[in-house]
Amino acid sequence: MTLNIGAGEKVTEVEPSGLTAFGIDISSRYGKAGELVEMLEFCEGVAKLGLERFIAEVFYDSKAGICSFAVAADAVVAKADSHAMLIIAQRTITQFTWLADHVHFGRGAEGDDPARDS
Repeated sequence: MTLNIGAGEKVTEVEPSGLTAFGIDISSRYGKAGELVEMLEFCEGVAKLGLERFIAEVFYDSKAGICSFAVAADAVVAKADSHAMLIIAQRTITQFTWLADHVHFGRGAEGDDPARDS
């Protein structure tokens, strides 16, 4: 396989483009390395707080440039836990949807990071 980074949106940078991290399935539509790094950082952040059980899947739609999260089917998420996960997403994911709303926060957005001190 010839790797030509930046040549186009459909160039696969990483294979496999999906894996399981901290019990959470993650995948990037076009196997983009940066997207996988962001999702891994998110998974690590929620795992540090013991919240990984609430997230079933994280998917980065490379074509749209938006990451989405699937909550575990049997999950009942407390408001504080949901807020903590949102803050982690703001810190690690460039652009994402959260509870059906588009959120456009860059990585490193200002705010409290509950995982930072863990």
